[in-house]
Amino acid sequence: MSDRRHLRALAGAIGCGLVAATLQASTSAALAAASGAGAAATSRSAAHGATQGSPAALLARFKEVTGGPAWDRLRTLHTRGKVETGGLAGTFETWEELGTGRGTSRFQLGPLSGAEGFDGVAPWAQDPSGEVTIQRGEEALEAARNEAYRTTLAWWYPERWPAALRALGERREGRHHFSVVEITPRGGRPFELWMDLASGLPDRAVERGGVETVTTWLADWRTVETAPSGSPPVRLPFFARTSNGERKYDVVARAEAVDVDPPLAGDAFAPPSRRADDFALEGDAGSVEMPITLRSNHVYVDVELGGRSGAKLGPLPMLFDSGGFNVVTPEVASRLGLATEGALQARGVGEGSEELALTHVAEVRLAGATLRDQVFYVMALDGLTAVEGVTVAGVLGFEVLQRFVVEVDYARRRLTLTLPERFDPAAAGTPVPFVFAGHIPAVDGSVDGIAGRFTIDTGSRSALSLHRPFVEAHHLLERYHPEVEALTGWGVGGPVHAAVTRAGKLTLGAVEVPLPVTELVSSEKGALADRYLAGNVGGGVLRRFRVTFDYRRERLYLAPGGDAGADVFDRAGLWLVEHGEELVVEDTIPGGPAAAAGVMPGDRVEALDGVAVGELGPTNVVARLRHDPPGTSVRLRVRGSDARERDLDVELREVLAAPSLAPAEPASRPRDAQPATPTPTGQDTPVPPMPQ
Repeated sequence: MSDRRHLRALAGAIGCGLVAATLQASTSAALAAASGAGAAATSRSAAHGATQGSPAALLARFKEVTGGPAWDRLRTLHTRGKVETGGLAGTFETWEELGTGRGTSRFQLGPLSGAEGFDGVAPWAQDPSGEVTIQRGEEALEAARNEAYRTTLAWWYPERWPAALRALGERREGRHHFSVVEITPRGGRPFELWMDLASGLPDRAVERGGVETVTTWLADWRTVETAPSGSPPVRLPFFARTSNGERKYDVVARAEAVDVDPPLAGDAFAPPSRRADDFALEGDAGSVEMPITLRSNHVYVDVELGGRSGAKLGPLPMLFDSGGFNVVTPEVASRLGLATEGALQARGVGEGSEELALTHVAEVRLAGATLRDQVFYVMALDGLTAVEGVTVAGVLGFEVLQRFVVEVDYARRRLTLTLPERFDPAAAGTPVPFVFAGHIPAVDGSVDGIAGRFTIDTGSRSALSLHRPFVEAHHLLERYHPEVEALTGWGVGGPVHAAVTRAGKLTLGAVEVPLPVTELVSSEKGALADRYLAGNVGGGVLRRFRVTFDYRRERLYLAPGGDAGADVFDRAGLWLVEHGEELVVEDTIPGGPAAAAGVMPGDRVEALDGVAVGELGPTNVVARLRHDPPGTSVRLRVRGSDARERDLDVELREVLAAPSLAPAEPASRPRDAQPATPTPTGQDTPVPPMPQ
């Protein structure tokens, strides 16, 4: 999975979250909930009581020192300013409707631009090309409700958006003394407001998301005039700094102008209807088909890239990743003569982070399909190249999937792009509705009777990876008793470790998937620690089907006819990384076949059954160790750190036992799930045998 959700977080911090940067976080002070603080706002006794940490008194004093009754007349706000992060600088603009919580924002940051909004029902996002997605995932909805609470100033006007308040006590930082209040808006999630007891103003807001905890500090409080002329002014923060704890990636926003009660168009907060017009198929074609290569359950396509100077490269092998954005490596960017900007933070499945820059690619060609003037992220993919045994030039994903209906035919090794208006779903398979979790499709389903929401990720080699919060909430280690602990993946941010077992049955909508290899992930950070999602479904499951993605209609289609039966787990118990013409042992499963034969991490595999790895090809060696039948004996020649060679006989076997489960918890649909379109149920999904 090459998930880089920091980009959505960045857009949020720059966009509507700018109200979190200016008014919002102060609104974040939102903590005021259903307490009637507004009525007491001008009470001196309430202000005095603030020193005792009473939420109502703290919020009443907050209103008093920022304008008191002047807030009662305000209806809308329009804010303009500048924003910077990761070496990039740009502008933002936001509109807010204080009575309803609706809001919208636009930003330009270097080559990156976009918009976000909340129409009162669901949040939406618009990418640099104009493509729009409605964000109906649980995390996006909770975040939008929190924003709406803050926009409505409901800490002073609780009738606009009820919430629960809780005093968390006092904190000291040097000479500064704070009282902290926790607020949970209706339908939202808890966040903290740190109130400065000396000034009565909010110093910061702290909010935990699915993966990260984000803190927004407020400063530079200024007077803003209100209408009509001569009316009392209000005070707003003109500076905000938002951080996930890594200071060099902080987002800094500075407001330059705030208009009070500007007129708004009737559709000011509705999702834009414009679609991207930067793509085409040759001639009058409605679809185009191209070959793919499968490596370790990953899908690769050949792509031609063109720079603005006229330079062209290709064909280049690029990973097709439904969990990823457009990416090129620094080497490809250099060969194309692309100018890069910024140093932004990239997070993925690993617990660490990496750095990326931004650039523009003039043209992307896949067979007869063309995309023009595309924003790409520039990031090294050395880890993927080492694991896959092939130089990877980059990644294609979300941007292509937004523009075309995409079919991945694993059995035929073909990928088809179809214009959305020319797509006929009649033969596509069983429809499975999805919502966007950021930029990734997420479907409602269950694993052995436990309901959850699962992302669909062609960029993951695994079958089913269950997130740590889901594993812990449902006591899955106690339920499955996994006997295997292993390194199971490698992506942006580093390695992934998990306990590995076989679940009895995974359901995705109405489709049943028997016996998926299942990873109970132990990561505390990264995408696989997201508490809003149950897990991630990767190529180990998807290759059992012919898979079609229809992003415009928010539908996934699964049809029989994949190239695999039940997925297998490495029968040698090894994780190998390519190093020249050798394979380096990155990890072994304790007690597994290779470890039992004496293979150790750090060993270099030089030959298999007497044939050099360079002659067989590293990919073929890995495939044999993973897929050769149980009982097969292979001889590995390895060289250890002491430079001595050893010939070791390894007998392949099934490392994972068949599932033996404790009783299932009853399945229930996630609280924000949308009603699903009726689909056939009660039937097994046919899968062909694994080709040998």
